[in-house]
Parts: sequence; structure tokens; C-alpha cells
Amino acid sequence: ILDRLSGRSADEARRAEAMLGEIEGREDAVRAFHWILEKKVRGFESWWTSRKVVEHVSHREEPLQPQVAQAAELYDLARYTPETYDLD
Repeated sequence: ILDRLSGRSADEARRAEAMLGEIEGREDAVRAFHWILEKKVRGFESWWTSRKVVEHVSHREEPLQPQVAQAAELYDLARYTPETYDLD
């Protein structure tokens, strides 16, 4: 599902999945994003949008910045794409 959600190649999707865990649906994408925030990102506010978190991480030059950006992209697609749109 990562390649479909993100438009990335299968190889890129597998690399992202290795960092984020197995993501098979909308709920998994949301969970992965929240897990990264809780475990890997420091100094963010819980009310921030996903884009604000990515901006925060990029300014701090965090080592996981690419993974945070990928997780935020998947999170946004999972949360805001209409339920009627098939992500599989």
C-alpha cells in the first residue's frame, strides 16, 4: 500500500516500510505517524499539524527527517482521502 499511497517505486516503498513498519491500511499509516512522533521526535506540540511537525524536524536537522516526512505524507493521505477512495 505504501507505493500506492505515496506514488513511490516499489523499492522506495519497501525502504520506507522497513523504517515505519508494515503498513497495510489507513489505520496503520496513522499509527505509524503517531509512533514516530512519540518515540523519535523531540520538542513538538501535540496539537501541531503533520506539516508543522515536518517543518520542525527539518529545521532541527533530525536524523529521521526523511522518515518523518514520509510518515506525514502517508498520514495525510490516510486521514484526508475520502473513505470511498480505495487505497489498496
